[in-house]
Amino acid sequence: MKKFNQNFKKSIPWIILFCILIGVIIFQWTSISNNNPSKIISVAGECNGYVQKDKTAVTLRIQTLAGTGAESMALARNSYNIVVAMMEQFDNIDKQTIRWESFEKTEWKNNTQETIGIQTIISIDISSKNIKDIEDILKYAEKIPNVFPENLRMFTSNEKMKPALDACINDAVKNARAKAEIIAKSEGVNLGEMISAEYGATYNNNISRPLMIKTLSVESLSDAGLLSTDSEFSLTINVSFVLK
Repeated sequence: MKKFNQNFKKSIPWIILFCILIGVIIFQWTSISNNNPSKIISVAGECNGYVQKDKTAVTLRIQTLAGTGAESMALARNSYNIVVAMMEQFDNIDKQTIRWESFEKTEWKNNTQETIGIQTIISIDISSKNIKDIEDILKYAEKIPNVFPENLRMFTSNEKMKPALDACINDAVKNARAKAEIIAKSEGVNLGEMISAEYGATYNNNISRPLMIKTLSVESLSDAGLLSTDSEFSLTINVSFVLK
């Protein structure tokens, strides 16, 4: 035991020297790391584009008024069934019921608000890539009671818009990277990897033309003033890069 204690005491200076050496190495490494931290920059990339409108749409509004809710709903449902049967004649149209409600209809008479009946409104959005389908639907709608066409418009379908937006995102990222490379060169460092990206897009998709209720006789929607102008969109993407 004495011999062990003597050997241990002789080793103590070496142990202390070794610990000091390790401390110096760690301190130098930490100093180097602190003097050369990775820097993150965020830049914005932009892109603008146009996509051709490929679909025509119209909203058919069914509107009825009767003394009771049951009567009003029955009239509306009768017109709705006729519209649905009419649409079954077309193979390539998209349709969606966007409103279906009944409520008290009131009017002001002699400074008094009076209930004049129960009104039911059903709205159906109909669209097609074939403008001739919408022309034919409008002609049929003129003959159906309580049906009023409105919001005639053209728009770009999601199927056509998506690839254009995807391409625009790629262009916007390239635009952001080019800006980041200029910043990196000005600071004398290298541009590292992209670590995050987020974007927002805005576009003007619809072109609408008001319709006169129950008075539209359409021979050609183009002659009626509905023109297929392109959908315009713009996109901004915020991208973060590492500078090395």
